[in-house]
Amino acid sequence: MSLKLELDNDLARSVAGERRERLAPLAGSRALNPRSRKAALDQAGSLLERIDHARDEERRRIARDLHDRLGESLSSALRQLELHEITSGFSAEPVKESLVEAMRRLRATLSDLRQEPAGSLRSAIARYIDSVAPEPEVLLRIEGDEAWVPDDILDEAFLVIREAIRNVLRHSDSATLMIAVTIAAHELHARVEDDGRGFLPGRLGGSASAGNGLLSMRERACLMGGGLTVSSAPGQGTLIQLRIPLPACPHD
Repeated sequence: MSLKLELDNDLARSVAGERRERLAPLAGSRALNPRSRKAALDQAGSLLERIDHARDEERRRIARDLHDRLGESLSSALRQLELHEITSGFSAEPVKESLVEAMRRLRATLSDLRQEPAGSLRSAIARYIDSVAPEPEVLLRIEGDEAWVPDDILDEAFLVIREAIRNVLRHSDSATLMIAVTIAAHELHARVEDDGRGFLPGRLGGSASAGNGLLSMRERACLMGGGLTVSSAPGQGTLIQLRIPLPACPHD
């Protein structure tokens, strides 16, 4: 039994449209003088904050509804099944395993929806990996001092890395997932690499959800003044790289 959560199509289109609008002042900011460019960046940051706040409120509402309705129903079904086993002597282990797995996936989804500030990038990534209990072997390496990264950039970097991991788990069918983050005084560089089925980047892997995930990741990278690259080919796995300049590094 699996749980799949999708936002309403109208809401998704609305958010995508607002994202395009908020990116507009940033796209032309490189051609402006420093003062005008700062104003454009501030405006883009303000729009991002407003949209992210609305998104977080909606996620919390969905999490409450899932917990109150679906979570309690699954727990009740499991208790009734266990009681039936005791009174009838009938073993329902396969059904119980399915219910337990559904509850585990629900908890992972709720954790995803209620995502708090990353705090520590290493801890946030480890918590997320633990919550989804991925089938691929996961190798995680983080080098450098996280104190060099402002909290807001750390949070956004985590969201990009989390989306990259999610895409791997959903689409790649890989045996190994490698996550490496290097933090220097001037730049944060993250790599998420798998040995899965791969795809042609121009075709977005044939998946609308993967395409939307890559679009979201690129937008976040752009708003932080950085960039995202995707290298992949059918049968050769996928490498996603995120580079974000840190305040000590000039953005020009």
